[in-house]
Amino acid sequence: MSTSLKLSVAAIVAFGLAVACGKSNPAGPTSTIPSATSPTAVPTRVTINGPTSAAPGQAVAYTATATMSDLSQQDYTRKVSWSSSPTNVLLINASTGEGSAGIAGDAQVSAFVRPGAGYAPLNTNLKVLVLPPGTYRLTGKVLESGIAVEGATVSVTSGTGTGQSAKTDYDGSYRLYGVAGPVEIAVRKDGYDTITKAITVAANDVLDFPEARQTNGFPVIAGNYTLTIAPDPNCRPVGNLSPMPADLLKARSYSALIMQNGPELLVVVSGEGFSSASDHFKGRILPTGIEFSLGDSYYFGYGPDYAFSVSVSATNVLSYGGYVRAARSGSIVQGSYDGVLGLYEKSTFYRLVGECPSTQTLTLTPVTASSARAR
Repeated sequence: MSTSLKLSVAAIVAFGLAVACGKSNPAGPTSTIPSATSPTAVPTRVTINGPTSAAPGQAVAYTATATMSDLSQQDYTRKVSWSSSPTNVLLINASTGEGSAGIAGDAQVSAFVRPGAGYAPLNTNLKVLVLPPGTYRLTGKVLESGIAVEGATVSVTSGTGTGQSAKTDYDGSYRLYGVAGPVEIAVRKDGYDTITKAITVAANDVLDFPEARQTNGFPVIAGNYTLTIAPDPNCRPVGNLSPMPADLLKARSYSALIMQNGPELLVVVSGEGFSSASDHFKGRILPTGIEFSLGDSYYFGYGPDYAFSVSVSATNVLSYGGYVRAARSGSIVQGSYDGVLGLYEKSTFYRLVGECPSTQTLTLTPVTASSARAR
C-alpha cells in the first residue's frame, strides 16, 4: 500500500472514531446556551447576567437567559424589555440591555418577558452598586430608644467623601456612597443632640447611631385617660356609598390607658365593642409635639383589621384611620387629623357600607382620682 493511501485510511479511521465518540473539534466554536429541543417549549424563568458593581461613567451590558419548559436555555437578551431604577444611577437601553452607570448609589436592573401563548409574564431583577473606584458604601440606622428617627441628616465631615450627606428614611436608615479610610460621620436633626463618630471604612460597612436623644428630653404622660374622637359632622361619603349615619358622626368617648417606653407610646382602649386586635394604636413624642397613628400606616381605609375599630352594633364596625399631630395643653393631649372614617358590615369578610374622609379631633383627658370616682 502506498504511503498516501495509508494516510487516507488513517484519516478516515480517525474521523470515524471522532464521530462515534461524539467529539467535536476542540478549537471550533461552542454554544454555552443550548437551544430548546421542543418547538412547543415556553419560558418558565429568566435570569440576568452582568456586572453587579460599576464606576460612575462606566459602560455596562447585561444579558438575559430564559429557562424553557423542556429545561433547555435560550438567549433572551433581545426578547426581554429592560429597565433600571433609579435611572440617574444606572441607565439601561430597553431593547439591548446595554447602558452606563451614572452617579454613585444603589440601582436595580430588571428584565421583563411579556406573556404569551401558554406562559405567564416573567420578571427578574439584579442589584447593582455604583461607586467611585477605591471607595465604599456606608449604611446604618439612627434610633432613639430603639425607635427610628426619620429625617435626620447624616454627613461625612472629614476624610474621603467629605460633603456627602443623606437623610434618614422612615425606618431611620441612611446610605452614604464614596466613603473610604478614616472618616468622621455626624448626625443632626432639629430638637436632637448632634452625634459624631469616627470609623475607618475599608469595605462596604455599617455604622448605627442607636443613642439619638431629644435635646430637651420628653414628658412622661403614661396614665389613664378619656379618649374622645370627634369626626367632622359634615363629611361626605366616598363614591356611591351611603352617607354615614348621623349618630356615628357625633363625638364618641372611650376609656384609655397610655403606656410609655421612652418616647414611644401605646394607647390601649377598653370598653364594650373593642377586641384585642383593634383596641389600640401607637404614638410617639417628638421635639415638636406628639404623633399618633390610628391603624396600620400603610393601609388606612382597608378595613377594621387595619384601623382602630369598635363594634357599634351587632352587625356593624366603625373604624378610625389616620395620622394625628397633637400637642399638650397642660396635661391634656389634643390634635386633629385628616383621616378616614369607615363603617363595615360584619360577615365572612367585612363589607364596606359607609366611608368618608373626615377631619377629626382627638383629645386625651387625664382621669383624676375625683373624676374616676364620679364615673
